[in-house]
Amino acid sequence: LAKIAKQNGALIFENTEVERITDTSLITKNGTVQTKHIIIATHLPFNEPRGLKFIKDAYKTYMLEVKLPKGTLPEACFQDLKSPYHYIRVDKQKDFDRILVGGEDHRKNINVSEEKNFKALERYFKSILPNVQYEVTNKWGGRVIETIDGLPYIGSFKDNPNHYYSTGFSGNGM
Repeated sequence: LAKIAKQNGALIFENTEVERITDTSLITKNGTVQTKHIIIATHLPFNEPRGLKFIKDAYKTYMLEVKLPKGTLPEACFQDLKSPYHYIRVDKQKDFDRILVGGEDHRKNINVSEEKNFKALERYFKSILPNVQYEVTNKWGGRVIETIDGLPYIGSFKDNPNHYYSTGFSGNGM
């Protein structure tokens, strides 16, 4: 898509921190880009129009990175239907399998102990592979955006019809 866009005259700026967006420009530390149309494709647009604030919510998700003996599980992605739900991704490495175990999501504005959620993830992992030796090598939590209807927001608002947004893709901590 980027290649075709460039062939048709689009300029794409990556790794450039935008400090402010106006109707027709992007202001950065290194200068200003003037344009007629602006695509804002990011996790959480900092210049959110009013309408965007009411169509999504922030959740926190948790991940464990686990080292397992090679061949314990097939390389795949798994997800359960529990509430809160869990997901697992198996990545084959040369000498072992790397497993990402995630879930235990909750609304960002609800104060929940991270340690409690990491322990719950590990209990879940042990429940599906009770007799397997493993090592937790990393853990982290991060924010995901959920829209009210579960669909991402892609489009503009009447505040500024020349600004196009792409956000709210939900997802998980992988």
